[in-house]
Amino acid sequence: MGRSASLFGLLGLVFLAFGFVAAALLRSLADPYVLLNLVAGSALVLGYLAFGFEGFRAALGARSTRYGASAALYTVLFLALAAGANYLLYRHHHRWDLTEAGVYTLSPQSKKVVGALGEDLEMTAFVEAGQDPQLQSLLDSYKYVNPGRVKSRLVDPDKEPALVEQMKITTARSVHLQYGKESFVVTQPTEENITNGLIRVAGTTKKVVYFTEGHGEADIADQQEPKGYAGAKLALEQENYE
Repeated sequence: MGRSASLFGLLGLVFLAFGFVAAALLRSLADPYVLLNLVAGSALVLGYLAFGFEGFRAALGARSTRYGASAALYTVLFLALAAGANYLLYRHHHRWDLTEAGVYTLSPQSKKVVGALGEDLEMTAFVEAGQDPQLQSLLDSYKYVNPGRVKSRLVDPDKEPALVEQMKITTARSVHLQYGKESFVVTQPTEENITNGLIRVAGTTKKVVYFTEGHGEADIADQQEPKGYAGAKLALEQENYE
């Protein structure tokens, strides 16, 4: 019992120490890593107290226990340091783009738009079989710039028809952008079009273009007639016009 109590106490103190250090570095007690350490540390310390403080002191007096406790402490410290290093690498990772054209790197304008997001952005791409490595890489580029705000997923439209209807998807390989109460569907998901869509949903002002009608003008919603303005309408929408 004494040896178990000593291990509980040492482990608890180590977890609590790492929890408080992580909280100080991250300036947040709500971070999952911080909470995990604090909860685990508190539970272990309570376990130690349940065995009795006097038993812990007596156990430390034995040479074998001291050696065993020291070895356990060093092992725990090493594992905790490794976990901490892994966590920091996860939080502050660097994405290397070794392609000649920098295809995995966003333009400065796109980075500025994504970095300034004040709310969570959800990007839902509707692709065949739910897989599209090229589009996935593009969406990951946005998440890399602002991982705390940007979330993305690839959806198979055949498996989630209700979501297709809900998000008003009419074209294959479309990306639905949801930012607060604002939403927009990018039908041709290039970096330029996605960034323009972000400007549209995250912008505080909207630019409006008016088309006259009733005098024989072409229909702005007509996609079949060569003289229709559907193409012009789509191009304006992708440039954040209404």
